[in-house]
Amino acid sequence: MPQFSSPLTVNSFFWITSLRPTERGVTRRIQEDLLPYLDRIGLRYHTFEPQIATELLAILSDIAQQADVGLKPILHFDPRCSFLVT
Repeated sequence: MPQFSSPLTVNSFFWITSLRPTERGVTRRIQEDLLPYLDRIGLRYHTFEPQIATELLAILSDIAQQADVGLKPILHFDPRCSFLVT
């Protein structure tokens, strides 16, 4: 695995998805590789599956409040969040 050096400090990883079960193939394969790695390096990992926009806003608000007191997250949004599609 490549090694990178950076002054970036991160202490949590948030995966935000709202994909339908038939759309989760790539996400599932990425998570199969990523989760064991995050466990190995001790990085907290959370998955959220908001179903409506207000749930997404509540999640982001909570993350922002935690960031005010020391959370340094990486946020990943699946490329197609079904609650955003009309």
